[in-house]
Amino acid sequence: MATGEVVAILNADDCYRPGVLTTVATAFEQHPDWDGLFGDIVYVDGDGREIFRREEAMFDRQIIRYGHNVVNHQTMFLRRAVYLRLGGYRYKEFKNCCDYEYVMRLIHAGCPIGHVPVYIVNYRYHEHGQSADLRVRANMARESAAIRKEYGVPGGWLGNALSAYARLKRQLEKLFLRGKCDFLPGNLLLKKHLREKTSFSSNIGVDKL
Repeated sequence: MATGEVVAILNADDCYRPGVLTTVATAFEQHPDWDGLFGDIVYVDGDGREIFRREEAMFDRQIIRYGHNVVNHQTMFLRRAVYLRLGGYRYKEFKNCCDYEYVMRLIHAGCPIGHVPVYIVNYRYHEHGQSADLRVRANMARESAAIRKEYGVPGGWLGNALSAYARLKRQLEKLFLRGKCDFLPGNLLLKKHLREKTSFSSNIGVDKL
């Protein structure tokens, strides 16, 4: 239904940061070869207080394929032509990770995706949201494994080794390209905001996990 040249998908409880749409439009004008782009993210709590910031270095296909999706879909913008060519999210099959599957699809199709070193969105973790629900996070792990298998990434000990390699590569890229790396994992920084069961409703059954 979108009529613009560029399309974005934003969760109901997340917010774009001031000025980012102009930044995104400028980036697409400067890089006509890009099929899409993504940026950095700020995690906030239910009252909008900052929890931590997460910066990425680049769109690295190996890192994403081996289990570390650096592209938070809230920060991703794609040309409408990409959706018309590749289709939409497979949300009926993957209730929580259809965005990860779509990024894998972009990789499989050879789509050039750029990165802008700008904080795009405030991503909210709160007691009424899916992201902070441990049931959802467990389902995300199951769905991510199924997606990697679908796209030919091995499991078992080799899959674990590739994941460790990707984790190290991600931090080295951040260090050399952004001048910093993550000393603490995001899961640790978010731990106190997670709940066994948060309160939300879902039209596709996520709250019934």
